[in-house]
Amino acid sequence: MAGRRLVLQAVFGLIVLAFCNANATTVWDENLNGDLSTDPLTPTEISLSNGANGISGSVQATGDTRDFFTFTLLSGQQLIGIDLVNYTDLNTSGPGNRGFHAIIDGPTSFIPSGGTAGNFLGGDHLEAGDGDLLAALAAAPLAGTGFAAPLGPGTYTYLVQQTGPQLTGYELNFQVVPLPASVWLFMTAAGLIFGRAKYQSN
Repeated sequence: MAGRRLVLQAVFGLIVLAFCNANATTVWDENLNGDLSTDPLTPTEISLSNGANGISGSVQATGDTRDFFTFTLLSGQQLIGIDLVNYTDLNTSGPGNRGFHAIIDGPTSFIPSGGTAGNFLGGDHLEAGDGDLLAALAAAPLAGTGFAAPLGPGTYTYLVQQTGPQLTGYELNFQVVPLPASVWLFMTAAGLIFGRAKYQSN
């Protein structure tokens, strides 16, 4: 039984990875689509589909301190990861400040501060090499209440911030997959086939 469970978990993992990789799509690139909103009350609306959804932009204290965008996970979807694919901190004016990102429940956001920190689900610094950001956000090390990953259906708003003088560029992949209930149908079928094959081999 334990061996069969491991096989099914492996199958599920392979399905998720194949699904995300096969459907990698750039949904917003500031070089092509224009600047993301700098207003927390009117964030840019972005549509995420199942798979890897690429979002890239840049922030800088002089005029473009924050990027805000909102997205909705539909019934039957969940966000399993936010991969930091690329991060460039062009610090040419001294130490500068570290990048920051946060996620909040709802279609609008706030400018991060001591007074608004508790409104977020999670907030953390951004640094090159961070990898999957969702787990770190869930722990809410710098802001927020914390949450359980993955994120299920609902509307969320995400922000990236740089309050230092340097230009900070980022590229993110939001990994969206079907909820397990829809995948379990496949896994159940795979389990039946696995069990039948094992039975027939005996």
